Amino acid sequence: MPPQRPLLVPRPRLIDRLDQESNGKVTLVSAPAGFGKTTLVAHWLSRLPEKDSGSHSPARPLARSRIAWLSLDENDNLFPRFFIYFIAAIQTVYPELARGLLSSLQTSPPPDDEAVLPALLHELATLEQPLLVTLDDYHVIDNEAIHQAVSGLIDFMPPALRLVITGRDEPPLPLPRWRVRGQLTEIRAADLRFTADEAAAFLRQTMGLQLDQEVVATLEERTEGWVAGLQLAALSLRDEADAQAFVADFGGSNRQVADYLLEEVLYHQPREVQSFLLQTSILDRFRAELCDHVTVTGDRRTEYAEQTEHAPVSRPPSLELLEHLERTNLFLIPLDAHRHWYRYHHLFSQLLRDRLRRDHSPGQIDELHRRASAWFASRGLLEEAIRHALEGHDPDEAARLVATIPTDSLWDQGNTSLLKKWGQLIPAESLRSHPRSLISIAAAYLVTGDIHPFNTYLALCEGIESVHGEYALLKCTLVRNEGDFGQALHLAQEAGEFLPEKEVTLRAVALMQIANNLLRLGDLDQAERALVQARRLLANSGATSPNIHLQAIQLQGIVSLYRADFAQAQGLYREGLALAEASPAGTPPMIGVMYAELGRVHYEWNELVEAATNFALARSWAERTGISDIRVAALVGEIQLSCQRGEATAVEPHLETLRDFSRQGHLQDVIDLTESLIALYYLRLGKLEHSVRWANASNFKLTDRSDSTQRSYYQVLVAVRLAESRALGIKDDLPKMSALLEHMYRQASAADYRHDMIEILILQALVLDYGGDMIAARQALRRALELAQPGSLIRTFLDAGPALAPLLAKIEGPYAQRLYQAFRTELQGRDDEKTAAATLNLTPREYEILREIAAGLANKEIEEKLVISQNTVRTHIKNLYSKLGVSSRTQAVKRARDLNLV
Repeated sequence: MPPQRPLLVPRPRLIDRLDQESNGKVTLVSAPAGFGKTTLVAHWLSRLPEKDSGSHSPARPLARSRIAWLSLDENDNLFPRFFIYFIAAIQTVYPELARGLLSSLQTSPPPDDEAVLPALLHELATLEQPLLVTLDDYHVIDNEAIHQAVSGLIDFMPPALRLVITGRDEPPLPLPRWRVRGQLTEIRAADLRFTADEAAAFLRQTMGLQLDQEVVATLEERTEGWVAGLQLAALSLRDEADAQAFVADFGGSNRQVADYLLEEVLYHQPREVQSFLLQTSILDRFRAELCDHVTVTGDRRTEYAEQTEHAPVSRPPSLELLEHLERTNLFLIPLDAHRHWYRYHHLFSQLLRDRLRRDHSPGQIDELHRRASAWFASRGLLEEAIRHALEGHDPDEAARLVATIPTDSLWDQGNTSLLKKWGQLIPAESLRSHPRSLISIAAAYLVTGDIHPFNTYLALCEGIESVHGEYALLKCTLVRNEGDFGQALHLAQEAGEFLPEKEVTLRAVALMQIANNLLRLGDLDQAERALVQARRLLANSGATSPNIHLQAIQLQGIVSLYRADFAQAQGLYREGLALAEASPAGTPPMIGVMYAELGRVHYEWNELVEAATNFALARSWAERTGISDIRVAALVGEIQLSCQRGEATAVEPHLETLRDFSRQGHLQDVIDLTESLIALYYLRLGKLEHSVRWANASNFKLTDRSDSTQRSYYQVLVAVRLAESRALGIKDDLPKMSALLEHMYRQASAADYRHDMIEILILQALVLDYGGDMIAARQALRRALELAQPGSLIRTFLDAGPALAPLLAKIEGPYAQRLYQAFRTELQGRDDEKTAAATLNLTPREYEILREIAAGLANKEIEEKLVISQNTVRTHIKNLYSKLGVSSRTQAVKRARDLNLV
């Protein structure tokens, strides 16, 4: 909040009104430039603690408020940036509030706009003490998404929060609704105009002028109480012998008055002050050292450079001028309590810039911007440095500065919108002269899923040796998502060879990409070695990218899951949680993936309450951050839980959401993988027609011999075709299924993909059982149990469907019996007998015949009642025995009653 000016004119009529009427949700102070909006609000807020006396004070609830202040400018129109600064302002009084959300807003990609408001409201609901937040100069915001979010913030505002909004224009917010509800306090230009008494006090106390009452009245009338006009007039009057004649000589609109008085004010200043004001007007904010760099010329510049190079300068030359401007009330506004940073009043700044363009050549103005750019760049303030380079018509320097953006920010930053904006403003030839800038801009488009412009900028990097490593790494990411894992692996390895040793984060990412592709290509050992190397590299270098660490841990955990070592995976994910929670920069958003993966482990162990808790935590982080990886992981986990409960109605909208996510990037491998998962979940729900539709539309055939990259697709294909064969009562395709499964088992076994081996063996057991080869079926299931027991796998068996239960019942040993009891518990827990029948893959006719058998009807009686042939009855009964895992009518009836089917 701006510090209070000395000799401020009291405005009790407005202060009292703010005290009495500001217990609603929002206070709006709206008026054109120069009406003292910011000064009034800052003065009011600074006095609130003084009002906290006596229980009957109308201001008492506000007086207990903590106060946060955000001064806005045109650069705050980026949605993530606006809320980064909004939260940072609140953290000046509540340091721990919304740390996770702030961290997520600074990542790439930033959260979806729609995810930010719910997360922020959730954080603000925890406030124990009232908080009053001021958004100063809100008129500079023209981003509709920000307006919508601010409207939502006010509509759903927690009781402890109040907002104050100042601006030149009426903001595009639903003011009429708030006005009708009594939630809005408004101070407008008419309220802010100085009365005659206030004008007299201002001219006397603040400006140090002793004027006749008649002159004051005329001046107040001509300026219509406009504070800036009074100030400009007072500055001019200091040098006028005949005040009355001067006041009588001007009039017109505020802008005309300002233009006229500015000339009077500006040209009455010493030449050095005039030059200083005009040259520094290009700066949105400034301090003495920056002003020295922009304004000093010739010998003074050389002298100052020598001073700063060889010894610290105790008082920069511009500091005296800034102090003079502040003493003389020349529209200088301090931006901090220590008076290090300043800005000009917006109106004054614009008038100075207009005069600068009139009095200086374009080349001279460009030189000022280039000096400013150099100063900001030397302090690492790249955004302002790049902006001034562009305004100084120096695109080569702008490109050079973009190229200096730290490597870590390519993969862990929230400024993708800025990078894309710079890519549009800087000519391609300048970017190619500094190819690292092209890499940064291409990466920004990649992480936000804008594939077409990503390809455009990446193509500009092709063949440039200095960035070949980064080029290969970005290309690898795209190629992998398109499904060409061999080429992606080659590119990731090439990136590792070309990336400089100092580029620790990118080298770690290259190793992770190598591992990611090796996982799909069937080499677990090499993938794990690459991940261990990546983690060691990050740890030894002290790299400050916790999200990269978490991604490496996630991939290590996936290696353990492929090996069916769920205990080791759990240990890794807990390690990831500890790392995330200990991060000094705040909780990194990828903690959400850790929760999702832990949920996956608990789900496999059939610890469904723990799984649901972790998936809910992951969903919470997905909502906070909008990061698609977390959203998808949480969504898949919750779909699995809903399928386990047989909640088809709840699952189907989630499946459509999953499908929509997969299609956003237009990457075929992602789409194919998602469609196969959706088919699998429909199969678990007993909606066989949906799964068969996928199988028929796909390019996958039982006669294919898949490579390791598509093994999961073919496992789903076999499961769907087997369920279809059971439903139709046919067995023609069983030999093809067996041959395909044998091929996939050899493939998975050679690479030690134990979890895949277990799933394939379960499918083999079911195919052999349906084909009547009970001995071979039990052998396959025993082998699956041997592989699964060390990891205590449960859901892998239960999710294969209850047709597996009869086979398990005939296998000795505590592990097999534990799984069999889990099947019985799950089915008995379902109230709807048809749901259980569907889960057993019973056809409607088989279910009908089962009920007649339970009623005691003989085969002949069933033939007559259902009007079907003797052979048809026998075929259905044989299928029933197979699905129930029994060999007689008595056993079938008992089994059906155990499962609540009859």
